[in-house]
Amino acid sequence: MKLLFARKSLMFFKTPINWWFVAFLGVLIASLWITHVARVKSAVRETTVTVTTTLNKAYQAKLDKAISDAIKTTQKLQQDADRLKEIKYATIESVNRKLTADVVSLQHRAKRPTSPTIIANDSNNRSSCTADKLYREDAEFLTREAARAEGVLIERDYYYDRYETVRKGINPK
Repeated sequence: MKLLFARKSLMFFKTPINWWFVAFLGVLIASLWITHVARVKSAVRETTVTVTTTLNKAYQAKLDKAISDAIKTTQKLQQDADRLKEIKYATIESVNRKLTADVVSLQHRAKRPTSPTIIANDSNNRSSCTADKLYREDAEFLTREAARAEGVLIERDYYYDRYETVRKGINPK
């Protein structure tokens, strides 16, 4: 009966092969391989979780630092903006006070006559005009325009300063 289970081509040592032993070895090797694969997958999963957690903590720390830096920069920029705005308002208020004082000082000037007294083509009456000889309405108009122009310059300087402050706050080099 021994020869029934053995074939001549599979006989290496001149003894018949015990198929139960071969099957047992096959099952043993397969189960060991499956256990190995399961343990490797488990180790990879644990390592992935560990690395992911570590990286998340590192990136979260960097993110927290970036957020706190952004908040500090924003607060500093807001303080600078408030300071520049106060300077702008104080300067505009000073210009407005000066304008009011100048307009009040112009009240003693003569008003423009209703009928023209100077003939335009008369060459004897041509002379240069200075600010003291202007009529009240003309002087007031020019004074208000000068004050408005001064206000525009103050606004322009304010926005230039704001731009520079923000540029330096965002990109400090």
